[in-house]
Amino acid sequence: MKNAHILLTIVLTFTLFSCKNDKSNAVTQENEESIDKPKTGSAGKQGDKNQNFKRSFSGKINHREDVVVNLTAQDGKVKGFAVVKKSGKRIPLEGEISKEGHLKASALLEKGLKHIVQADIENGEMKGGFIDPKTERVDSINLKETFRSTIPDKGLIWVKDPGPTPEGFIKILWLQNNFEKESNDSVVAITVNSQYVYTCPKEVRAVLGYYSRMAGADYAIAEVEGNSNYSGFKNLLIDALDFGYQGSEKQLNYLQHWFRKEPGLLKQINNGYFVSYGTSWFRQFDSINMMYNGDSITVNYAYFDCDMSKSDRWEIAGTGKFKIEGDMVRLVDQRADTVRLEVQAASSSEIK
Repeated sequence: MKNAHILLTIVLTFTLFSCKNDKSNAVTQENEESIDKPKTGSAGKQGDKNQNFKRSFSGKINHREDVVVNLTAQDGKVKGFAVVKKSGKRIPLEGEISKEGHLKASALLEKGLKHIVQADIENGEMKGGFIDPKTERVDSINLKETFRSTIPDKGLIWVKDPGPTPEGFIKILWLQNNFEKESNDSVVAITVNSQYVYTCPKEVRAVLGYYSRMAGADYAIAEVEGNSNYSGFKNLLIDALDFGYQGSEKQLNYLQHWFRKEPGLLKQINNGYFVSYGTSWFRQFDSINMMYNGDSITVNYAYFDCDMSKSDRWEIAGTGKFKIEGDMVRLVDQRADTVRLEVQAASSSEIK
């Protein structure tokens, strides 16, 4: 009996040791698998950092003209623009960048005139050239990086209200030269008065929300899968309005309520607009100024618009006048002047 008890003890001890070993091996194997296979949502699933970024560069073209280049990349697709400092001319860029940092993009200089940009981006520098495909002339570029973010900031960027303009308008959005100490240079960037916009009255939020459907405001990162009316994108103005993303239920329901007696505006709101970096169109605000007085709201706005596929470029500047009626906003008048930059032909449009 004693021998049987000893034998049972040995068997139990061996069984427990085997179970512990099996569990330890399973944990080791699980750890090894977690090292080899990135978990869903980890950096390994987000693409190479050379293909997902927001970056700015400054320097010279042909060692003469000062230029600033702003680029945003998502999964290797790149959009942005170059700004010639002396003239203020903005040149839309669209193309692709490889994991090795080689950029190839189209640059729309004017109607019917596209150049090819080929450059290598590495070690904080952008080196290459603008190539005229017809003459094969190369305008060299040698730029230094002035700003970089691996993924555009999804959070609200808090900007203090700068106060009214001399004419009494509230500055909502503007272009600003931000000085960078590291490069001893400035970067042109869109700025949104988030302090005012985030805390503005409901009726003002509705009017600014309507304009948020009209054009982009700096970065655009996909929050959900985009669809045919280019929703699913975020930008600085939508962040400040706390609408989540372009075309969200939160945004559309809010605007549909406040403009429910304005079928023309509702059609524009529901159809959606092209947004920056989202399509072959490039559309971004240059400025939004607003005056809020009693039951009236007046908005002066300007944005830059181009179609990369057709080599067309425009500047649009307009004024919208609205009247508040209880929990509704009515459009009183809206006019816009469109200037086709390459031919300098102006036209006017009116919405009533």
